[in-house]
Amino acid sequence: MRSALKNRVGAILAKCGIARPYSDMFGPGGTHFLGELELREAPRRRLDSTLALIGDFTREIDQTTREIETRAKHDPYVEVLCQIRGVGRYIAMLVIAEVGDITRFTTARRLCAWAGMTPTVRSSDMRTRLGHISHQGSPALRWALVEAAQHAATGGGPLRQTFERIAKRRGRQVAKVAVARKILTFCFYGLRDGEIRCLAPLAPARTIRPTAVNA
Repeated sequence: MRSALKNRVGAILAKCGIARPYSDMFGPGGTHFLGELELREAPRRRLDSTLALIGDFTREIDQTTREIETRAKHDPYVEVLCQIRGVGRYIAMLVIAEVGDITRFTTARRLCAWAGMTPTVRSSDMRTRLGHISHQGSPALRWALVEAAQHAATGGGPLRQTFERIAKRRGRQVAKVAVARKILTFCFYGLRDGEIRCLAPLAPARTIRPTAVNA
């Protein structure tokens, strides 16, 4: 919503024929420029209203970010999941909250199926075809995984390699979902074992009992 409001500011400037003098119009220089900009009464009023709303959202986002950082420091699983490229503290905490007790799932594939990240299977005339993912389970979890996959695809390492390999054969969208499923697989082992052995750890692995995970 804040991004939409920032786009609205750009639209107001464009309609008034004003070029952007800063690459970041909401940094210190850009904010000062917008506050001192001389406009006709109607566009000035729209700009002031939009800037006020952006300020309100920024305060809420900053407050929530501080709360997330505080909670993340007290959850040892966050450090483990953040070893996965594309997974930050917010996404790590969301995965932990949505998955809950990892001992409910005997395998990573069962977790992926529960999250709606596995393809549907269609059979007819002795032929089996894989369809789209089932979209069962938590929409918030799928959103977080796809967000993580988008970031992972721009970096290096095994997730980027997986994305490029699948994208060449089946397209970027399918590759993105495949990477998201692989990230959830890594999360399964991280929550179950307290470490992800197939990744080079960015922090010392922790020995964590599975029962310590709280929804």
